[in-house]
Amino acid sequence: MNREPGTIGFLIEETEHFLRSDVFCAPIALAIESRLSEAGHRMRLINPVTPLDDIESLQGIIYMQAKSSSLYQELIRKLPVVALLPDTSEVLAASIVVDDDACGRIAAEKMRSGPGMKYVAASGEEENGTIPVPYRRRVEGFTETIRTAGGAVQLLTAPFHHVAGTSGATASRPVGDKIGLILLSQSERPAGVFAVNDYIADEIVQWFRSSNVSVPQEVQVIGCDNLPTRNSDISTVHVSKSAIGRAAAERMLVLLENGDDRSLPLTPAFIARGTTREPGSR
Repeated sequence: MNREPGTIGFLIEETEHFLRSDVFCAPIALAIESRLSEAGHRMRLINPVTPLDDIESLQGIIYMQAKSSSLYQELIRKLPVVALLPDTSEVLAASIVVDDDACGRIAAEKMRSGPGMKYVAASGEEENGTIPVPYRRRVEGFTETIRTAGGAVQLLTAPFHHVAGTSGATASRPVGDKIGLILLSQSERPAGVFAVNDYIADEIVQWFRSSNVSVPQEVQVIGCDNLPTRNSDISTVHVSKSAIGRAAAERMLVLLENGDDRSLPLTPAFIARGTTREPGSR
């Protein structure tokens, strides 16, 4: 395998926006770049409009999202690939860094009160009505765990509000806003709400508290990714972004050296804050 120092591409959606303000990707990229540099390699940011001719000299690709990687499938099949999140890696057999199913499972275990309880999984969806694969896996992990324990899960979705050059918060907050209104219109309150990211959870908590629904005494809420929110007390499930970046770089180095990576995905951790109760309490 190729052991000479070279350039590894980090494939993301919008390079300029990414460099400015992406609170999820930017620390991951810094950790990737740092670890690759330690090994004598360079990292280069690439995006969907980067000409294929310009990236044929790359030794490998680390990527984030299915809609980006789909443009590079033929090239990616010829190079070592590390996927931060499980998307088209099912087709490409890439090394996956984060276990998104576990995010949902952990959330369910932390808020579960007993059989017969009703819960809600809240997610955004794309224009075609599909839930992005990492978020879908979070929902599936949550739903399976709750149902195994005898509970019921209602899936609520709303469209993402994508605006070029803006943050994930801009896309996700309208989702939480709409789902919050739906939850308040229902006659029965769920025991808990699991949101696929913290921005959605934040809006739902805002709606509950502004309508005198006590969180977490009446309804528990858990988000994902440990993102900066207006309510600083959102309980969340996450993997450290620096740990994701370093693990991605380590996996790429193993692939370059051995051509194979059998590492297990990183397991998320739960951060208990003010939107969840202690187990067994009311």
